[in-house]
Amino acid sequence: MFLVHSQDIAIPLGRSHPMPLEPTRVAARRAHRLGFLFKDSALRRHLEVRATDADFAIGTGPLIEGPMRAVLLLVRGRTAAAVPDLSGPGLERLT
Repeated sequence: MFLVHSQDIAIPLGRSHPMPLEPTRVAARRAHRLGFLFKDSALRRHLEVRATDADFAIGTGPLIEGPMRAVLLLVRGRTAAAVPDLSGPGLERLT
C-alpha cells in the first residue's frame, strides 16, 4: 500500500507528502473490510472512526475523527503517526 508506506518514510523525516483524498478513502475502506483496523478486535467493535474531510465513517462507540490521511494511518495500524492529527473522546482508548 504505497499511500501508507510513503507516510512511513515522510513522517519520521518531518516532511509532508500529500495523499489524494479519494484513493485514500478507498484504501481505508478496503483495509477496514479486510480487518486491519486496530490489533485489538475489542477496540474495533467499540470505536467510531470518522474523516473530517471525506465521506468516511466506520464503527460505533466513542468518536475518533480527523483528516482522511490520519484515518488511513490509524486503520493500517500506524497509531503513533495518526494520533497527532486525530481528536475525540475515543482517543483515550488508543493510549
